[in-house]
Amino acid sequence: MSRRELLDDFLAFVTESGDDLSRDIAERLYNRALMTIWRKHPWRQFRMPQPFTFTVTAGQRSYALPRHFGRIAGGKIRNITVPCDLVGMEPEMVETLHPEAGTDEEVAGRPDIYTVSGTCGVDTIVSTPEALTVVSTDATDLSTVRWAVQGYDANFRWQRIEGAMTGTVAVNVGTLIPWTFSKAYTEATTPPRELTSSAGTVTLSGATSGVLQQLFNYESAVEQQVLTLYPIPNASGDTMVVPYLRRPVRSLYDADVVPMDWSEAIFEEMVIQWRVNQGEMPADSASNAMRPKFLDLLAFENGNRFGYPGRTRPFIG
Repeated sequence: MSRRELLDDFLAFVTESGDDLSRDIAERLYNRALMTIWRKHPWRQFRMPQPFTFTVTAGQRSYALPRHFGRIAGGKIRNITVPCDLVGMEPEMVETLHPEAGTDEEVAGRPDIYTVSGTCGVDTIVSTPEALTVVSTDATDLSTVRWAVQGYDANFRWQRIEGAMTGTVAVNVGTLIPWTFSKAYTEATTPPRELTSSAGTVTLSGATSGVLQQLFNYESAVEQQVLTLYPIPNASGDTMVVPYLRRPVRSLYDADVVPMDWSEAIFEEMVIQWRVNQGEMPADSASNAMRPKFLDLLAFENGNRFGYPGRTRPFIG
């Protein structure tokens, strides 16, 4: 099912077919409903058949995961060079067991623990400040498109730098360890294309490391989860394998696909949000128990999909 078909059904249900403003609202409700449902459960249909892999670099403890990375599947990642498993822990537990983690007292070695520790807005994490530039692929991205970068300067002070695009001519940002990167049209500007924040792809680059992040026209910013290893690697070359669940991106086009078997649950969530917006329900919290289609989806997710009978006691022949 495409987004177009679901939105048509929804607008017909709320008797708003043919109204442009209602359709704009429905498009935004669709994205809210999609992410509301995705966050409620580690849905198996989003598990990627090919895990994310990266190569460890000596002295580098943190690595940015892909922008479509949702959550680690199964709780373990694998070092296939040794081979061995790395055990996942909450950052607070690592700090309790290894208070020297992240300090000059930490002794480098082969990592055996990992944490998912926060997010960053760049695809490549740099260790020292670099001279940064921002540029667009579209010459019409000028003063109406603003960019912003946050990060540490050479004195380890947190800085925020903001400026205007100059089309395909690179803009000098300053010298930072970038941690967030974003862009937006100015408040008084109506985007030429709905749900976009620039006309072209906007790239943040470092003088030493090259391209650090690219934001497509429909991306105002990205937040990429950060994987941190303990102990800090003492050698380069180990290959880490990370099984993961994909995070859905914001729907932008009518041709975008609705996740398989999700149409009824998304429709239900949109109706609830619509009624809250119309004042027919006092608040979203009051309707949390009124999601039977979501419960149906969850029951299907937890059902036996593998075709063999479940056992309640050990196999005895």
